[in-house]
Amino acid sequence: MERDYKRLVAIGEDRDDVKRQMAAGIKPSFQPQYLDYEEYKQALERIWKQQPWLKQELEKAGYDLSFKPSRYLLTPGAFNNIYKGAIGEAIGGAVMKHLGFDYHDMADLPNSEMERFDGYLKADDGRIVYVDWKNYNTDAPSGDNDQTVKWIKRKLGMVEMGKSVIIINISKWSNKKMQAIQIADGLADKKVYQYPYLFDEKGKLN
Repeated sequence: MERDYKRLVAIGEDRDDVKRQMAAGIKPSFQPQYLDYEEYKQALERIWKQQPWLKQELEKAGYDLSFKPSRYLLTPGAFNNIYKGAIGEAIGGAVMKHLGFDYHDMADLPNSEMERFDGYLKADDGRIVYVDWKNYNTDAPSGDNDQTVKWIKRKLGMVEMGKSVIIINISKWSNKKMQAIQIADGLADKKVYQYPYLFDEKGKLN
């Protein structure tokens, strides 16, 4: 959080607004972080338009989806790592259950499994398959396949209940480094599967 404050050179509703502030005399020596609230709000609204039931589910659960100004300052790190992450997990879990998958929160597993992944599925044969929800945008450096899979496999080595992981990104992105690794011929142990997006650019469920 302290690092966010040091890097936060300008605040605006969109990148053009931030650039205008910077043009007024702020010349940072590093790439600034942006608070693209409006851009993210529009992406969510495209999803709500296609799936109005989903917005109702999240609001019923107590999530604030209004993006209205308040007395709190949400830093880039908190916005990207906490808020977007929490919204992504809630969206993903709701969709899984809506589609009839046997989806569970990690709280249903032993304490040693907590926080390793975001949830899990029970396969037809009883095996546990972890789910890791992502909310990457088109600029995310973590969209690189090799780095993402390497980190997920490391976490997979820290758990005991499940043997494979499915990574699902919430929204469609244009980063070509991210390649789908889909379940085709049944589940394989120690395998990391990747689905680049749950919703396309129009907000339609994939």
